[in-house]
Amino acid sequence: AMSLSPTQIEQYAQAAKAIAERVQTATIDDSNQRLSDIYVTQNGDFRSLAEEAADAAAAEVITRLATRAFRRPATEQDIAPLITIYQRSRTEGLLPSAAVGNVIRALIMSPRFLFRIEDSDAENAEPYLVSEYD
Repeated sequence: AMSLSPTQIEQYAQAAKAIAERVQTATIDDSNQRLSDIYVTQNGDFRSLAEEAADAAAAEVITRLATRAFRRPATEQDIAPLITIYQRSRTEGLLPSAAVGNVIRALIMSPRFLFRIEDSDAENAEPYLVSEYD
């Protein structure tokens, strides 16, 4: 069965927070440049943009994060709740980079990140070709 105990969930939440903090502080000079690459937008590093420009670029960064986390192209259904998390975080007064940190934590806690879920056609009893992401 695919389930976690409450203790495992708490430990996982703590790990997600630590990972989000690590990603937020990654630099271009970091030995793992892939961490800092997620913040590259058409207008430069998301973390160095003015708040208004960062808010405009947030969807680009969040889409990239979700695509990497879910190991497949992110859909609008995937992105919408993450944008909501970003917007709520901003409304609560967080800076754009901290708001993205909350999105990263949500992504890491998502079952779609934690488990590899096949999006099969459950109603079709016939064999079918799997996609490159299944």
